[in-house]
Amino acid sequence: MRKKRFPVGKAILLIFCLLLVSLAAAAAVCVGLAFTDHNSDRYTLESTDDSFPFDVLRGALTGSRFEVTEDKVNTYLNRFFCRRVQTGDEEPVLENIRLYFHEESDTELYARVYFRQHHFSVYAQISVVQEGADGEAAVQFRHVKLGELPLPDWVVDRIISGMTDGKPYLRYENSTLYVQTRFEYNLGSLHFTLHLNTLHPKEGAVVCRTNHLSWELIRSVYEFLTSDEGRELAGRLFGSQVEGWKNHLFEALSG
Repeated sequence: MRKKRFPVGKAILLIFCLLLVSLAAAAAVCVGLAFTDHNSDRYTLESTDDSFPFDVLRGALTGSRFEVTEDKVNTYLNRFFCRRVQTGDEEPVLENIRLYFHEESDTELYARVYFRQHHFSVYAQISVVQEGADGEAAVQFRHVKLGELPLPDWVVDRIISGMTDGKPYLRYENSTLYVQTRFEYNLGSLHFTLHLNTLHPKEGAVVCRTNHLSWELIRSVYEFLTSDEGRELAGRLFGSQVEGWKNHLFEALSG
């Protein structure tokens, strides 16, 4: 008695169907992982502090390194780079961002992004590979996850490129994000720019230093801060004891 042969065409069709089912199952798992968000408490700011620009100015005037807390950095980043999604918005949007600084390991980044008309949680480890000596810091990303889904580099490139395209203070080239570290100040008739040229993370904070100001500009800022118009700002920079901060600043500039 002859055995029935299984038709080759049916075998190929069966294999093809099995592949489709496997791919569909894998896609469903990936989609589920991508939409998973366990990090809402990690990218949401618990407290805010708007004094980062004042710390930069104070550090520039005294010529010393200064320490900035996570709250100050994250408040500045969210005010400067993040926005809410508008109705019908189709372009990628960075909605929340929060950094966690560590002294012995990479900085952790948690964020919420709007991409392809959906909201996603993002996690990444980042490191500054070039400090802002020219007013621009270079940052690289590792171990990037969309929700709970690890992302290949080409997907990371596509997402970050979409987030930074057309943004005046950000650019993304060769898998590296370049961030402007400039701060502009208008004090009376004075207009000048500072930038961070040192960025050293430590646990819960980052140690910074600015570019050097000319003596003429420092003297002009000092004169503004001692004027009636500048006293309120001087109090925010150096505290309420007028003579105390004037002596402290004079000693720092003299020495």
